Amino acid sequence: MGTINPFKGNSVYLPSVKWFQYDFCPTMTMEEARIEYNKFVVPESRNNPRRSRKKTEKIDFQKPHKPLLIIAGEKDHVIPSSLNRKNYNAYKNQQSKIDFKEFSGRTHYICGQENWEDVATYISE
Repeated sequence: MGTINPFKGNSVYLPSVKWFQYDFCPTMTMEEARIEYNKFVVPESRNNPRRSRKKTEKIDFQKPHKPLLIIAGEKDHVIPSSLNRKNYNAYKNQQSKIDFKEFSGRTHYICGQENWEDVATYISE
């Protein structure tokens, strides 16, 4: 997990606990975030976003597509709910199924937060 700036060379990137708490889990205390950070955060290669950028295809929002559910956390600082809603609204094909759900009080750490089962149940149903 982490924000990776691909323009900073080839070094490995490891975000700080402070960054993790603010961006991923701002509803947690710093101590709670530190526990999650120590369990899950690992250094990341700055080359990954470079490789993925080269392979990105342009999305045709007019074309039919498989069913799509876009979920958002109300308190997400990494991918704000407003951006998820903008993506949802971009899909225009009337024959395709698309839904949007914003989870109140949820952050970017949506599936790691307390009561994550509520999110999983909604997605499953």
